Amino acid sequence: MRQTSSHKAQTKGNTGYESAEYVTKMNILAWICHPIMSTRTSLPPDLVVEKLTAKTAPPPMFKVILLNDDYTPMEFVVHILEKFFGKNSEDAFRVMLQVHHEGKGVCGVYPFDIASSRVAQVAQYARARQHPLQCVLEPADDA
Repeated sequence: MRQTSSHKAQTKGNTGYESAEYVTKMNILAWICHPIMSTRTSLPPDLVVEKLTAKTAPPPMFKVILLNDDYTPMEFVVHILEKFFGKNSEDAFRVMLQVHHEGKGVCGVYPFDIASSRVAQVAQYARARQHPLQCVLEPADDA
């Protein structure tokens, strides 16, 4: 399609790119992004560049808790704690006794995604081996 000179004249005024502010911003952007420039000495003297630091809050944490039941063997609970929560045998045995005597025991504290994944893994593993072991999430105390 061929453009006539009258068509160019009509569209030129409608772009809004003629303002001095836009030209200055575009010149600065072109200067910053230009890949060939090795030295940057032509910055406008009134240009102020501020570096903003991102402040992210830590994710909310959740406790993964094993619940006691009358049917799951203690050895299986120790195995779960070693396999899915990286506990050594001493720590796994301590948590297993806590589950047995107090009715529940904390396996670990994790962000929500990791905690919910561990709960699902434990539930699937226990069900596949015919154990009714239950594992739940609770929000961790912030204190």
